[in-house]
Amino acid sequence: MNIEIKDIKEDLNHLCQEYINIITRMKDEDIINSDVYHKCTSSKIDFLEKTKSL
Repeated sequence: MNIEIKDIKEDLNHLCQEYINIITRMKDEDIINSDVYHKCTSSKIDFLEKTKSL
């Protein structure tokens, strides 16, 4: 089994984006507030921005 770093990076990007989408829906439906939203998504957004430049 040979897993390439590129594949792992793509999977992580996809998972982070899905996570952000779910948290955004929760915020839009007033299940969570903006503070919780930012706390939950900030590291994922940072990760996505950093991996775009790699």
